[in-house]
Amino acid sequence: MSDTSSTITSTEQKKAQEILQLNHSLPFATFDALAKANTMPVCLVGAPGTGKTKTIETYAKSIGYRLETIIASRLEPTELGGYPTRAHYTNSQGEEKVRTEYAPQEWQIRVMEHPNTVLFFDEFSNTPAGVQASLLSFIQDRQFPNGDKLPKETRIILAMNAIEDSADGVELAPPMSNRIAFISWKLDNNAWLSGFINKWGADMSDNEKTWRSIIASSLEENRDLILTKRDEYGGEEIAAYGVNTHDENDVTVYRYAYATPRSWDNLASVLGSQVSAQDPQDEVVSSLSRSIVGGRAATKLSLYISENWESVIELYNNLDFMSADDIRELATRPSEFNILLNYMKQNSSEHPDQWNRVYNALTRFIDEASTHAIIAPFMSRFIDVEKGPASTDAERLQALMKLTTHFSKAVRLHG
Repeated sequence: MSDTSSTITSTEQKKAQEILQLNHSLPFATFDALAKANTMPVCLVGAPGTGKTKTIETYAKSIGYRLETIIASRLEPTELGGYPTRAHYTNSQGEEKVRTEYAPQEWQIRVMEHPNTVLFFDEFSNTPAGVQASLLSFIQDRQFPNGDKLPKETRIILAMNAIEDSADGVELAPPMSNRIAFISWKLDNNAWLSGFINKWGADMSDNEKTWRSIIASSLEENRDLILTKRDEYGGEEIAAYGVNTHDENDVTVYRYAYATPRSWDNLASVLGSQVSAQDPQDEVVSSLSRSIVGGRAATKLSLYISENWESVIELYNNLDFMSADDIRELATRPSEFNILLNYMKQNSSEHPDQWNRVYNALTRFIDEASTHAIIAPFMSRFIDVEKGPASTDAERLQALMKLTTHFSKAVRLHG
C-alpha cells in the first residue's frame, strides 16, 4: 500500500490538467466520464507498460485528489476485512462481555481522514480468489468491515492486464465483474509523449529534462518503438542490433529487455541521474539503453543522437548569429528545436556566463510567430529561477518576468 502525495499543489494540479487535455482518445473520454459519475469502480484493461498507472496518477493530481495505491495481487483477506481483535463492552444488563471487532487498516484510516482520494487497486487481474470475496462486499456496499461508509467523494479506480498478459492471472467472478465498468485501454502517443517530456508534472533536474527531450524527439520519428512486444529469439538478423547470437546471455538480454512507455520512462530517469546530456554519445548511454529498452530501440536511439546531436551543438554555438530566416527555418524542425531549447536551459543553469546569450536568443525566438507553439511548453520550465546569490536570483527573476510578458504580447499580436 502506498500513500501518494496527500497534498497536491496548484502547480502540480495545473500541469496534470494540461497533460490530460492533450489526450483526445475515446478510451480516456470514457474513463473521464465514468470517473466523474463515480457510481461504480472503473477498470482500465491494457497491456503491461502502456501508461495505465501514470494516467491514473496524473488524473488524481488533475482533480486535486490524493492517491492511495493498493497492489491487489499482494492483498490478504484480512487487509480488506480487517484484523480481528478482542474488545470489551458492557451489555444492557451491566455485564462485562468480550466480542470480536475488526481493526481497520492504515490505508482505510487515511481514506476516512481524506475523503478526496482516488483509491487505486493496481494489478487487479492478479487478485487472489480468496480476496475477491472481500473486495466484492467492499465494492458493492462501499463500506468497511467496521461499519464505516466509504466517503462519497472517494473514487475507486482499478487497472489490470488482459488475463493472457498476467502472470498468475485470476478470472474475475461474474458477481465481481458485473459491478465494474471496464475500458479497453489504448495508448495515446501524443498525450504520452507530452506527459513523458514533462515527467507528468513531477520535479526533475535540468539534465533529465534534456534527456527526456532527446528521447521524445527520437520517438517522434520512431513511433513504432514507443510500445513494442517482447521479442522472441529472431535468429541471425538480431546481430544488426549488436547481439552476439552465440552468447546465451546476450540473447537473453535481447529477449527480456524491450521498449514500452514504462521502460522509456525508466531509461530517462536513469540517464537523467547518471549521464550528462552534454555528452549523449557516451558509450554508457548505449549500454544503459540496451539494458532497459532493448537492442532494437537502443540502436535507433543511438542512431538518432549521432545524426542530430552535432547539429544541435552547432546551432547552440551560433545562437548569436542566427538570422530571422534561420529561426523560421529551425521552427520547421520541432524535434531538433526542442532539444536545442532544453540544451540552452541546461547550459544556462550549469554555466552562468551563458545565461545572457540564452536569454537574448529566446527573445529573438519569441519575435518569430512560427516558433510560439514550440516555445510555449518550454517557457514555464525556463521561468524557474536557478539557485544562487539572492541578488542574481532577483535580477534573473525580473528579466524572466519581462521575457514572459514579451512572449504573451507576441502571442496575442500574432493570434
